[in-house]
Amino acid sequence: MKFKKFFIFLMLIFTIFLTYGCDMGGGTNSNGISRIEKDEETFVSEAVIDEFDIRDWYIKVYYGNDTAEEYDLVQVTYNMLSSDDLKKLVKVGTHELTFTYEKKTITHTLTITKPSSDEIENIINAVASDDLIEGVASENFALPQTRSGVKISWVIEENNYAYIQGTRVYVTRPKAGSSDATVKLTATLTYYEEKIDKVYEVIIPAVGMEEIYNYLDKAINAVNVPSNISDELDLLFNYEDVEFVWSSSNTSVVVIDNTNKKVTVNPVMTNTTVTLKLSAIYDGNTYADYKTYSVNVIPTYVEVQAPSVSNLKVTDSTLSWNSVTGVSKYNVYANNKLIATVSTNTLNLSKYISADGTYTIGVQAVASGSYNVDSEIVTVSYTHIDKNVSYVGSYYDKTNLNVSGNELKNNLRSLITSTHKHTTTYDELKTFTPKSDASLTNPSKVVLIYSRKEVQGKWSSGGTIWNREHVWPQSTGGFGTSGAGADLHHLRPEDPSVNSARGNLPFNYVTNGSVVNLSSTNGGGSSNCYRGGGYFEPQDCAKGDIARILLYLITRYANLDSKSITVVAKSYDLLLEWNELDPVDEWEMQRNDVTEGYQGNRNPFIDHPELAREIWG
Repeated sequence: MKFKKFFIFLMLIFTIFLTYGCDMGGGTNSNGISRIEKDEETFVSEAVIDEFDIRDWYIKVYYGNDTAEEYDLVQVTYNMLSSDDLKKLVKVGTHELTFTYEKKTITHTLTITKPSSDEIENIINAVASDDLIEGVASENFALPQTRSGVKISWVIEENNYAYIQGTRVYVTRPKAGSSDATVKLTATLTYYEEKIDKVYEVIIPAVGMEEIYNYLDKAINAVNVPSNISDELDLLFNYEDVEFVWSSSNTSVVVIDNTNKKVTVNPVMTNTTVTLKLSAIYDGNTYADYKTYSVNVIPTYVEVQAPSVSNLKVTDSTLSWNSVTGVSKYNVYANNKLIATVSTNTLNLSKYISADGTYTIGVQAVASGSYNVDSEIVTVSYTHIDKNVSYVGSYYDKTNLNVSGNELKNNLRSLITSTHKHTTTYDELKTFTPKSDASLTNPSKVVLIYSRKEVQGKWSSGGTIWNREHVWPQSTGGFGTSGAGADLHHLRPEDPSVNSARGNLPFNYVTNGSVVNLSSTNGGGSSNCYRGGGYFEPQDCAKGDIARILLYLITRYANLDSKSITVVAKSYDLLLEWNELDPVDEWEMQRNDVTEGYQGNRNPFIDHPELAREIWG
C-alpha cells in the first residue's frame, strides 16, 4: 500500500511539471527567460517627433532564477509593438507603449513633443526651397502631397490649358503654330502651425508641326486607293480624329460628296486617268492637298477575258502560279469545289485539305480591272499525305495531364511558368519574330497572323511592312509591353492596316461586315479578314492559331483569371470550335519549337490541342 501511495505521489508531481513547467524555476519560459525590464540608460521618457528611433533602445532579458540570475541586452525592434502602438510613435502626446518579447511584456510611458518653432521654420523653408514640380510640362503630371512630413495643397490659376483633378494636373497643349502657354500653381506648405505659399510657373509647350505631320502621316497610311477602278471606289473619310476631304480632277467621272461621305464612279468609254487630292482636317486646321493619288478608270462595258494563270505547280503542300497583270483575285478549286479566294499567287493547300488522297487543283483568274469575263481554270494534280505534326519530346513527362478542369489548368500553368526561363522584351521581338514566324518555304519571309500573307521578314523602320500585334489587346488585357505583352508565344507579325482595323475588337464570326484591306506597302487588296458588329474575324486558316494563343495566355498568366473572355472573344465555346476547325499544322509546330528555344516554355495547346476541352469543354 505504501508503494502504491508513493507511486501516485510521483505521478502527481510529474503531471504538475508537465502542466506548469514553463513557469517553474522562478517563472522561466521555454527559453529559460525569467523576466524582462527596460534598460533605463537607453529608454527615454520624452522625445521630439521624427527625431528618435526606438531601435536605439534596449531591453534587459533575465535568465535563471532569483539566486543565480543574469541578463542580456536585446535591441528593441518594431515588431515588439502592436500596430496600434506603432501608430502612436508618429503622434504628438503622451502615450503608454507595451513591448512584448518571448511572451514577456513591459510598459513604458513616452511623451512625444513637436519640434521647436525654429526647427519647424527650418523644415518648412527647406521644403519650400525645393523644386516641387517641373517647369515645363507637355503631358499630365502628378502633384506631391507631402515632403519631409510637410503637407502640401495646391490651387491653379484659372486658364485654358491645365486643371487639377485629385492629385494630378491635366494638360491641354496649345495648337500648332500658337505660342507656348504659361500657367501658375500655388503650393500651400503646412507644418504644424507654420504655413508658406509658393507660386510655380509651368510652361505648356505648343504642339510642334513635326508632331502634327507625323500624326497625319500615320492617318494617311490607313488610306488605300487602288490604281485601277471600274464602277466603284471606296474612300476613307475619317481616321480617328482626322477628317479627310477629297477632290477629283474630273468631276464628270469621279464624283465625291464629302458631306455624305459618298463616291460615285460614272461609266467611261476609254481608260481615263483621274487625279484625286486628299486634304486633312485636324484640330481645327486644314492641310490642303496633303497627298495626291492617280486612278485609272476602266470602261465597264468591254468584255475581255482575263488571261489564264501560268506555271501552276505544287511544291510540298504550297500551290503557286505566276501573277496575272490586271487581276487582283484568284479562285482556287479542289476537285471542282471552291476552297479559297486569295489575292496572292500562293496557297498552303494543307490548310484547306485534310483528308489523304490525290486531288485535281484548279486556279482561275477572277475578272477585275479591264476584264469582265473570268478566264479558264488551269489545273494541276496534288497528292495530300497528312504529316504527323504531333509533339514528340519529354517536355510534359513530369506533368500529370490525366486530370481535367482547374486541376489540369494549374498543372499546365506550373509547367509553362517554371520553364519560362527567358523573358523577351518588346524590342527583342523585332529580332526574334523573323525566326519564330518564318515561312516554311522561304525563311527570309514571315507569315502574317491574320492575313497569312508572306512578307519580308527583316524588321523595317517604323514597322511599315509588319508590326507587332497583341492578339490579346493591351487595353483589354491590362498589360503593357512586358510579361504577357512581350511573350513570344503571344506577339505575332501583322500588316499595319490589318492590325489597325482589328484594333481591340474581340474575335467572332462577322456577318454583313466589311472586308479589311492590306496596306499599300504589302500590295493592298483584301486580307480575307472582316470586321463588323463590334467583332473581328480572321481567315479560317488562322482561327485555330488564335484560339490556341488565347488559351495559352489564360493558362500562363494568373492576372488574366479575373478577365472575362468576352473582352477578347465571343466565348470559350468559340475558341474550342476554332481550335478544332483549324488543326495544328507544320508551321505552327515549327513556331512552338523555335519559341521554346528562346523562352524555354511551350504552348501546350499546340502540342496537345485536345487538352482545351478537358479544361473548358
